Amino acid sequence: MPPGDWMGSVKINKSSAAIVAVIGPGRYKTARGRRSHNSLGYHLASYDEFGPCRCRVVREGLMEALERACIMASTGDLRGQGLAHVVMDSLKQPGLYTFDRLLRVRQIDEMKHSAEYLPVHNALRLFAYGTYSDYRDNRSTPLPDLSPAHILKLKALTVLSYASRCKRIRYGDLMQELDIDNVRDLEDLVIFCIYDGSLHAKLDQTESCVDILKVESRDVAAGEIPEMVAQLKTWTKSCKDLANNIGNMADAIERHEAQRREHAERVQKHLKLAEEDYIESVSKKQGSHESAMMVDDDSDPGFRYAMQESLRMR
Repeated sequence: MPPGDWMGSVKINKSSAAIVAVIGPGRYKTARGRRSHNSLGYHLASYDEFGPCRCRVVREGLMEALERACIMASTGDLRGQGLAHVVMDSLKQPGLYTFDRLLRVRQIDEMKHSAEYLPVHNALRLFAYGTYSDYRDNRSTPLPDLSPAHILKLKALTVLSYASRCKRIRYGDLMQELDIDNVRDLEDLVIFCIYDGSLHAKLDQTESCVDILKVESRDVAAGEIPEMVAQLKTWTKSCKDLANNIGNMADAIERHEAQRREHAERVQKHLKLAEEDYIESVSKKQGSHESAMMVDDDSDPGFRYAMQESLRMR
């Protein structure tokens, strides 16, 4: 595949917005030291060549293209090979990771009843719900010939499935799952997903891991819904248990605070009573002392006057 071609169909140049889905902020250029047509078969360029808003425009354009394909299929304008071509072309579109809308189109759904077009319908279901290992390990399912662009897209979808289940993925696990022999190709694939906008992640080359920050969701098969419902019920029960525990802890804190206030009031009351008893006791002692001194020399008015003045001065 020549360097000026992406997936064999989209030219890479400044007038083409479609390639922006795999253009990033230049970090890959810095890491590799050059723009490269790499071994995975897609071209990487500096983000500055196209600008920050083009990626969003591309993704919106792809969704519009998918919408048009659905409308054309549902109105009967496409049948047979034309419809199959639209499906297969949609599967390899960069930035397009959900295909359930195509599966729900009646004309496409009817393809599963045709021996000629059943492989195309199987490919659509594989890209909607499956992974690369499903393609590799289940050769009994009839499928059309998949181009390198299709294989790359299926591997990217597999990365998204892994990322939705695990926040830290080991290089070795992905390499085994995707039949990738070297770290360079694996990192290229992850960077493809990052620049495509479907994955927010960091490559930890020291630990040979991919740290997942955010991942775009894929289609959900009908058979996966019961498991999702069970997980949601488990999560809901955990939330209720946590809320009950928090409520119980709040009640315990309130009871403890009430007991603390009651204890403080009792202590203050006892202190006040003890203070009153002490004052009364001291007063009684002082009164007894004055009486004793006055009785000692009751006949001397001068002595009594001096003692009274002394007590008054105190």
